[in-house]
Amino acid sequence: MSGHIHIFDRSEFDGIDNIIVGQGLGHQDLIVNGDHSKMALGRVDREGKVSYEFAPLAMPMEMHCHPRSEVVKHSLRDAPHAPVIQKIDQACADRTKKTAFR
Repeated sequence: MSGHIHIFDRSEFDGIDNIIVGQGLGHQDLIVNGDHSKMALGRVDREGKVSYEFAPLAMPMEMHCHPRSEVVKHSLRDAPHAPVIQKIDQACADRTKKTAFR
């Protein structure tokens, strides 16, 4: 198991089952899964058998309000990603309203 390239993947590499554990709750969430990430969780039982669970991780939409996200969001404004981008735009607008009153 490995991680931190901000995408989920499972592949075989030289006969080894390689799992990149999660999307890191980043911009790939929008491209690949919509409004959630996947995280691979491995469990080893007493006999050494490994089992995996691929769990969804919810990320607050306002976490996509960072200026670095704008290029990715701009590229996804058309279908089929438009509904998710609209949710993010609304969350960012709501966040701006909240912080304006602090």
